[in-house]
Amino acid sequence: MLRWTLMLSAYDYELRYVPGAKIQNADALSRLPQKIKVPEPPPSEDVLMLENIPEKLISAREIAQETKRDPVLSRVMQWIWKGWPDNGKKLPDEFTPYLQRKHELNCYQDCLLWGTRVIVPLGVRDTVLKMLHSAHPGRSPAEILMGRKLNTVYDRMQPDFRKEMMDKQEDECPIPGKDRVFQDGDAVFARSFTPGSKWLPAQVVSTTGPVSYRVQTPDGQTLRRHSDQIRARVEEPTESLGALGDPEIPPTTPEAANCSEPQQQDNGNSQVVEIKKPPERSRRAPKYLEDFVP
Repeated sequence: MLRWTLMLSAYDYELRYVPGAKIQNADALSRLPQKIKVPEPPPSEDVLMLENIPEKLISAREIAQETKRDPVLSRVMQWIWKGWPDNGKKLPDEFTPYLQRKHELNCYQDCLLWGTRVIVPLGVRDTVLKMLHSAHPGRSPAEILMGRKLNTVYDRMQPDFRKEMMDKQEDECPIPGKDRVFQDGDAVFARSFTPGSKWLPAQVVSTTGPVSYRVQTPDGQTLRRHSDQIRARVEEPTESLGALGDPEIPPTTPEAANCSEPQQQDNGNSQVVEIKKPPERSRRAPKYLEDFVP
């Protein structure tokens, strides 16, 4: 408006109101569509990124197989296991890089490693190079968003030491209760959530799920418990020890419990064995109650 005011200030004019329906030229110009810039669709290789990954991803197992087939790396692995040749022995030039780094090489899961990096055998080297040049190896937007390192196709080529150690630890030291399974009729202890004893003797009646059971207590009460709330129980023998021929143990009498009296043993040499009682504890009121008058 300011621009039009400055332009019209040089003229003497009169403003008249005209309905918009009668201003065909101005109405057409006001309704003239403007050119809209339509954004171009993103390239197909960005949208179909998952479909463009290699058909066969390379794993650490394939790296190990190709390493055994490689004539150079397989020989280097034999040297790592059995010992390196003498320095004076002449070897082909393709072994020179490995001889210079022989103290930095090691083998794990049949893969040849230089420190923590996998040495890619010649059979899959071209495939790995194409994967490296297909995308930037830096931090991806997903990794920045998640705030942690994500597994990539390159991590599949690295031997998984952590998984192997966890599997060995589970085999050597199984987690208690992980594979706890009970059968119908097993004698168990069931967790009680009522006042009193925390564990009640019970018997498995039926299986209600993969890790849940229905148990019955001696008083006829039926409970449904998780396997973590059940412990195995060994039933006591019904026959007494005396019925099996073992000598009966006489009950302890108050006279026998009195240890202050001397006991005599007649085994040829009469001796008097005296068992002393522990000293009695002296009890007295605290000093701040000495002036207390009831």
